[in-house]
Amino acid sequence: MNIMSSLKIATWNAEWMAYMFSGSQNNFLKKNSKEKIPDVDAWAKRKADYIKSINPDILGIQEGPKTEDQMNSFVQKYLSDSERNPLYDVYRNADGPVPKSIYDRQYLYLLVKRKHNFQVKNLKNNSKVKEILYEYWPVYYWGSVKEKRHRFWRRPLVTEINIDGRKLKIIIVHTKSLLLKRSKKWAKEHPEEFTKEAMKSRIKLATEAWKVRQYIDYCFEKQSDVPIILMGDLNDGPGRRYFEKHFFFQDMIDVIIGTLMSPEKFMKHAFADYDERERYTSEFSDWLNPNISDKLLLDHILLSPSFFDSDSELVLKKNSAIIDHQKYDDHFDDDEKKDRPSDHRVASVHIRY
Repeated sequence: MNIMSSLKIATWNAEWMAYMFSGSQNNFLKKNSKEKIPDVDAWAKRKADYIKSINPDILGIQEGPKTEDQMNSFVQKYLSDSERNPLYDVYRNADGPVPKSIYDRQYLYLLVKRKHNFQVKNLKNNSKVKEILYEYWPVYYWGSVKEKRHRFWRRPLVTEINIDGRKLKIIIVHTKSLLLKRSKKWAKEHPEEFTKEAMKSRIKLATEAWKVRQYIDYCFEKQSDVPIILMGDLNDGPGRRYFEKHFFFQDMIDVIIGTLMSPEKFMKHAFADYDERERYTSEFSDWLNPNISDKLLLDHILLSPSFFDSDSELVLKKNSAIIDHQKYDDHFDDDEKKDRPSDHRVASVHIRY
């Protein structure tokens, strides 16, 4: 009888880890008065203790700090063993395209437990990753034939992990929405202007989803034997139903999952069969849809078909997908930023090999 090992793979929007530091400096702040965080050390510990309670073997982080050195400092100080050895190796996505913008302080990371001694390739310099996911592509705003240009503000992180001879590709994404650049009061007073602005955002989101799907299709064609996990914060929450209903915009997840006409390339959502009452990772009021729940599933884990084949080398452990609300509540004192680990909960699955 073969005894299978198990890995816990998780995704988490850690909410502005950059606020622990000043710019690109590597020293932790004592406090961040501007962001109303009076004790950065306590805030960092809250985040780290939440991670420890989840205890992932592989963790994708969104809204990580600006530099890799900063994330390594966080791991060294808050996620280390009794002898001060870091528990995780750190991998970061490529630099953002717009220095000094708000998105230049939000980066994607992959944390992999050192004890496994897995070989990890960060593919941020891979030519195909650059071509499909990092370069500009044309977009056309509603009803216009004039070409505009767009690209990811937060460039996806693509890694390939060798798990004891078994390859696994992990893609981490944090899409940009910016549905509302001004106040809700302005939007309600200027509905037509707001709708035009929001429509541009939805078009950008739709094309970002399409580019992710384009890269997944490339992977299936060139590395059909390498399973894929795509995870992250896809920002498809507030306003989504409104624009789908009135302006024929598709759900981002539907675009990324693929078409049933090619079932061999169809990505499956880890939480498709999850209890709907518990299927949320964040809570935001959706003023465009005031009659629906504030509980939104913004953080997703999609898996390629082989994970559901019992003969595969890497298999999804049955009923292992979880959004552990209790662990989040254990580290949550109040809805103020300083009193919570994040405004998102961790989503995770177990993979057997």
